[in-house]
Amino acid sequence: MTAQEQRRRAQLFAQKWQQKAGYEKGQTQAFWLELLRDVLDMPEASEHIQFEVPVQFSAKDDSGSTHTSFIDALLPEAHVLIEQKSASRDLSKKVKQSDGSTLSPFAQAVRYDENLPLSHRARYIVICNFKQFAIYDREQPHTPPEVIKLEDLSDNLERLSFLTNIGDGQTNPRFAPKIDISIEAAKFVTKLYDLLLAQYTPQDQKSPQALQSLNKLCVRLVFCLYAEDAGLFQTLTQFKDLLAPIDPEHIRREIMDLFRVLNTKEDERDPYDLPAINAFPYIDGGLFQDGDIVIPLFTQEIKDLLLNQGDAGFNFKWRDINPTIFGALFESTLNPETRRQGGMHYTSIENIHKVIDPLFLDDLEAEFADIINTEIKSVVAGRRQAQKLERFQEKLASLTFLDPACGSGNFLTETYLSLRNLENRVLRARLKSASLGAEIFDPIKVSISQFYGIEINDFAVSVARSALWIAESQMIQETSDIVGRDLDFFPLKSYPNIVETNALTTPWNDVVNYEQLNYIIGNPPFSGARKKTKEQKADLVQIFGVNWPNIGDLDYVSAWFKKAADVIEINPTIQAAFVATNSICQGTSVANLWENLLSQPIEISFAYRSFIWDNEAAPKAHVYCVIVGLKNKAQDLFSPKFLFAEDGAKASVEHINAYLSEGDDVFIHNRTAPLWDVPQGSMGNQPIDDGHYLFTPEEKDAFLEQEPKAAPFFHRWYGSEEFIQGKQRYCLYLGDCSEEQLNQLPLCRERAEKVKLYRQKSSRVSTRKLANTPLCFDSTNMPKDTFLVIPKDSSGRRSYIPMGFMSPQDGIFGDKLRLFPHATLFHFSVLTSSVHMVWVNAVCGRLKMDFSYTNTLVYNNFPWPEKVSEELKQQLEAAGSKILQVRDQFASYSLAQLYDPEKMPEPLRQAHAANDALVKEAYGFAPDLSDAQILSRLFALYQKRIKELEQSEAAPVSDKAKTKAK
Repeated sequence: MTAQEQRRRAQLFAQKWQQKAGYEKGQTQAFWLELLRDVLDMPEASEHIQFEVPVQFSAKDDSGSTHTSFIDALLPEAHVLIEQKSASRDLSKKVKQSDGSTLSPFAQAVRYDENLPLSHRARYIVICNFKQFAIYDREQPHTPPEVIKLEDLSDNLERLSFLTNIGDGQTNPRFAPKIDISIEAAKFVTKLYDLLLAQYTPQDQKSPQALQSLNKLCVRLVFCLYAEDAGLFQTLTQFKDLLAPIDPEHIRREIMDLFRVLNTKEDERDPYDLPAINAFPYIDGGLFQDGDIVIPLFTQEIKDLLLNQGDAGFNFKWRDINPTIFGALFESTLNPETRRQGGMHYTSIENIHKVIDPLFLDDLEAEFADIINTEIKSVVAGRRQAQKLERFQEKLASLTFLDPACGSGNFLTETYLSLRNLENRVLRARLKSASLGAEIFDPIKVSISQFYGIEINDFAVSVARSALWIAESQMIQETSDIVGRDLDFFPLKSYPNIVETNALTTPWNDVVNYEQLNYIIGNPPFSGARKKTKEQKADLVQIFGVNWPNIGDLDYVSAWFKKAADVIEINPTIQAAFVATNSICQGTSVANLWENLLSQPIEISFAYRSFIWDNEAAPKAHVYCVIVGLKNKAQDLFSPKFLFAEDGAKASVEHINAYLSEGDDVFIHNRTAPLWDVPQGSMGNQPIDDGHYLFTPEEKDAFLEQEPKAAPFFHRWYGSEEFIQGKQRYCLYLGDCSEEQLNQLPLCRERAEKVKLYRQKSSRVSTRKLANTPLCFDSTNMPKDTFLVIPKDSSGRRSYIPMGFMSPQDGIFGDKLRLFPHATLFHFSVLTSSVHMVWVNAVCGRLKMDFSYTNTLVYNNFPWPEKVSEELKQQLEAAGSKILQVRDQFASYSLAQLYDPEKMPEPLRQAHAANDALVKEAYGFAPDLSDAQILSRLFALYQKRIKELEQSEAAPVSDKAKTKAK
């Protein structure tokens, strides 16, 4: 979130809460969750703030009895204790407490704090009454509190940064130390993996069975290290104590015995096993079930790493790892090349919440807030709230989730943690209302049995199961603290819910019954249309069928959307949301995928527009993604849809189309001619020469030194890079060279022969035919007069695509440029405007975030302003001319420099702004119209034009086929 956006959100927050009554009992949780999540950018606020935390202290009368009260809010990682009062309360006034004492709010908070365990005590105490925050720094006990008024919040955000402080002087809403710990653990696993791999025989190092054994061995060893450090074994050193006295060469046998014991119930164990081994608990769950894994001999270095990881430079606690990124931790041990081939990426916690929050978690949070924020004025109302809390907990336990590309379990684990965190808050509320009776002995209802996954990689399956177990153990500990009694973790529950299979060839109802399924989530693998393997192509055909149009142009991730749509059609109550490459909602993919998909009874329920997505593994994979939610059209007909911008800004809309914009469904296909009466564009020259006809200035000069007679055949060459960056390259064009001239140019003939040989080796029949005419380009486009140039490839960072007029004398223009003969200053004015860029941003295909401009899709479908008066047209021409004149003032600058969004000269910026205003006027758009509103109107103009042409006999050619003019 940018600082400007954060200030804006703080202002909105203050305005909202200034208008509310500010009840301590009914609105505390909503106030703090909204402040942390929406203003201070802590998406997982609910996981890190605890409300109504019980605390016991001695009664005032020295009778020895204890009194239980409740801390309004606690941020344990940040060491912050919050005492909340109603808006009507004076924060300095003393009030009689339930135990008879009279205390100010600060003294009340101090008493709570002094009765917490030492490691949980607060560095900061915040006293708040919805109107102001009084902040006490316990490190400076004699310093008066800092006071921040609610109306001044946006100017004092940095003074609240401690609320997201997780220690070590860092302020990070993502709680970076846990991530850093997990990255350190990943390095540990990598080292362990490599040391163990080296101990296998050369033959086993190439054996799939042995490598599978190595993966399982790593998972089991790390689970033992975690269980020991988390206090799940009898002592905090039980695993290390077992191995410490044993020589390295005998550890292998001890490990095999330990794994056998961990998988055997206590009453079924061999009584003659060593007591040190039989003292370990029965774990079950299938983690140690396979006794046939191949375990190599251990070395002293491996033993030292397991027993003394700190000496090896790994200073972290296993109990502190984040189970959500446990998968990324382990996957980092795999070969990066294997990872790329599988199209596997690992989603950050923040990005997981971009999927699960709008899909279901926001609604659950709102439902819970409605229950606990109801003011209790009678015993009957209290009972009613208790019943609602119990039903809400049962609802949480009834939800079922499927991740059909679960990898190492990120989505399933984070979703489980989120539900369990919410359940723990329910338990706190029920405990406070005394509605938690006999269930205190079995208070947990949410189970990992509710979570299903499909994954093709066997190692990832075992990691995903382990991640869920670790998450379960951490949440059980938290629940134990809430209810005040120890809850058993072992033996593990064995749920065969995560299945090793191909999600695209296996019916999903073989894994989970559609009737019990509620949500489908995940981050399926991305593999671009041109990068799919033969097996992936076959998967797509199986999912879409051979008659699906342009199936070869679909990204691999598209298959998961199709399969999810089919499932929703079977059970309309199911909803789905996936992370996907942004290409599925851009360019030709929109029509190829979504036109038929949205003809099914589904619609887009929410979406994140394109954003940079980071994983939690090392090295990070930077991918441009979208998030798309799907639901049945007939469900919740009037519920709003939500569109999220890259910065997280949320807009409620009536309908979301496949371009992830507000408005009716529209599908734009390749078109061989413009829809409006404007100049026809075409692709530049395409040599297909393997670079033999292209030269740098130095290469050209060296060539001409040896063959000076070739000088007339050299021309400046312009592609996208040369046009935008101003780089110089030259083309040797021999298309006009006679045989007699070529006989006098042996080096030129040599180049032509190389081109001929290159074309002959091509797999394409059309290219092999071109070998018969090696002097000619594949396609030749030499305009006779001045023409407009638009580069095919350009950066998506720019506010405008750099374009301009060129003449035939300037050189030869390559296939990375789009040429528009007969274009005028009027056409230039419209095309270089912000209105055209809105269209480009929505319709244009992209590589990452860079534009790939095409005539057939972008230009030929672009809606032009109609009925422009002659006077306004002249003004537009003058505005276009002004842009060119200003650019001439900076003749030494390349177009890349002129259009750098951070360095654009102010006169050029002003010239474009003036042109933009006139172009909006030509369309009849209001000056303050947003880009989303402009796009909606452009789509409407497009649809209107299509209908007009359908009714006209003179409609220009329209088709979905690929053409040379692309």
